[in-house]
Amino acid sequence: MARTDINRYRGDTKNLVLKLTQNKQVFDLTGFSAKLSVSAEEEPIGSVYAFQLTATIDSVNGTLTFQIAEENVDLIGDFYYDIELTDGAGKTSTIRKGKMVFAQDITK
Repeated sequence: MARTDINRYRGDTKNLVLKLTQNKQVFDLTGFSAKLSVSAEEEPIGSVYAFQLTATIDSVNGTLTFQIAEENVDLIGDFYYDIELTDGAGKTSTIRKGKMVFAQDITK
């Protein structure tokens, strides 16, 4: 799994959308769930999150959509995230992780 960093501005509420493929084919997400966890700590002990979101899944198109609300992104600075995918049997895999940087914007 490669580290993928995400850069956003404080308060930006555009959804985070990921399209999953396997061998250049759309990954069938039937029966899966996904969770995005964001923390100020790179390796937190316990459940200390800046925010945590569950994805809306489009199984046919292989997409995960995390709906970002304003209260989730009233942040500035470096945070860390991972995305876990859980199959119908309850098996979990971390499919992406990295740094999520929230830069100061001008408009308030």
